[in-house]
Amino acid sequence: MRNIYCLWMMILLCFYGCKKEEDFNFVNPSIRLLKAEVVVVNQGEVKLRIELGAGFKGHKAWVQMTDISEITGGTTVYPVALTEEVIQEHTLTIQPPAANHDYQIMGVLETGKNRFETEKQYLFFTRKSHLFDIGSPSVVSGDSNYDAPFLEGMVYAIRQPGDVFLINLHNQSYFKVDEIKVTLNESIPIECDYNKSLGNPNETVIGKLPDNLAPGDYSVQIYLDGEKWNVNGLVRVLPWKSELIELDSNHGYYTISTSFQVNDEIFYIQYLDHNFTEFYSEFKVWSYHIPTGTWKDRKNWISTEVGNPKMGVGLGDKGYSLFSHDFKTCLWSYSPETDEWKQLSYYPGKGFQGFTMFAADGYIYIGGGVSQKDNQSAQQGVPDFWRYEVQTGKWEQLPDLPFTPKDRLDINSTCTDGTKAYTFLSDRSLWCYDTSTASWSQEESLRQGPYFRHWASLCIWEGKVCLIGGEYDSYQYTDIQLYDPVTRQWSLKEIYNFRPWTSSSYIPSIHQWEGYIFMGPLQQWGTYDRPAPRFIKITPQ
Repeated sequence: MRNIYCLWMMILLCFYGCKKEEDFNFVNPSIRLLKAEVVVVNQGEVKLRIELGAGFKGHKAWVQMTDISEITGGTTVYPVALTEEVIQEHTLTIQPPAANHDYQIMGVLETGKNRFETEKQYLFFTRKSHLFDIGSPSVVSGDSNYDAPFLEGMVYAIRQPGDVFLINLHNQSYFKVDEIKVTLNESIPIECDYNKSLGNPNETVIGKLPDNLAPGDYSVQIYLDGEKWNVNGLVRVLPWKSELIELDSNHGYYTISTSFQVNDEIFYIQYLDHNFTEFYSEFKVWSYHIPTGTWKDRKNWISTEVGNPKMGVGLGDKGYSLFSHDFKTCLWSYSPETDEWKQLSYYPGKGFQGFTMFAADGYIYIGGGVSQKDNQSAQQGVPDFWRYEVQTGKWEQLPDLPFTPKDRLDINSTCTDGTKAYTFLSDRSLWCYDTSTASWSQEESLRQGPYFRHWASLCIWEGKVCLIGGEYDSYQYTDIQLYDPVTRQWSLKEIYNFRPWTSSSYIPSIHQWEGYIFMGPLQQWGTYDRPAPRFIKITPQ
């Protein structure tokens, strides 16, 4: 009996003395790859975090680096010198066995019976993973917002020589270089500014264009420690120039409703807010003399029954403006010589506002817009088209417009050379009316920029249609586009460095003088101190 008892005791001692190396009740080991990055040419850095767990024996750890630049690329192992600490971190300096190759990195922790691996990361010593592109589609200085892409594909517009542009360096790992150079067309070195330490996977290099750089498209190259990389896209230096001209005037140009030009003078009419007629019931009228650059106050008149001015044109020695009130529209004439307004006739068309309007050969042409019976009824687009003969005071209905306006803002503006008139719609379509044949035809639509555009200004420049600016949903467009009716091509000519603010659906007026195009006056967008008015002076080249 005593022998049997001893035998059982020996069996129990053997059972408890023979513990498993690893038991699921113990704390498992773990290994994490905290960082893998290129620090300089042909040198990388890897950082690991290792937890040894509890109840495990025979720990070994290493980093294995597999060459992915060649199909037969081998694997190199970098041992990790483990300590007795349960939780420990290790940083290894990696020297790749082959220069200018890329590698897959993985950490491994092994015990007597188990193997633990990290996720895979990469060291790109060739920089093939780096994508260099021009980050901003135009200048980064000044007050303008150039989020809208005005050009096709990866061509980015620069206002003029001396401006700057951005090159964003996107890559999948950290890297450092000692020197960065930038060239245009592989032969024109340019100044650049950057963070010399780099070390960020999303760095920005600022390039400055030479002052004597001719307009045109330029490729961009960037050199990182002498190694050349081509930047995606082209930089286009625009041919036209623009500048701001501050005017000496204290007129309320921020409440301009419409304008028209008679000879060398532009006449501006302030809109009338009927909600405040007991305090302010006069139409303010003033003029700007183009040759001398002087302002003149014109005769104001109290006329709460006339309504607000909607649109105006100059013809001969007089100006003509439409005024709308109680959903009726009336045509008035203005004589600069006598400084007097005269009511002519009610407009017989269906439209109430949002017209196309231009003057040619003794006629005033009006059409389109929207109709509305009262405040409760919805606005509806109408296509009817009329002309008013100034000499006889008679209206004549013409064939309908080939388009029906969608709303009161659908028609931007219209310009004419005396024979042909061009109307631009908010969907960027352009229409031409030939007064000699009394027919409409559609021109090529503007393809650049945002789809919708309101309140863009038009003028004729050397037989071509010049479109300037515009707005949509409180966003101001600052581009100048030129359309050639012969080639049926649009081209971007300039992006001006000014964000204007307009009110009451005012389409900024344009006048030409001594080879320049002027638009305005305009107020700086986002300012409330009402500074002096400004013209945008455009120099075509």
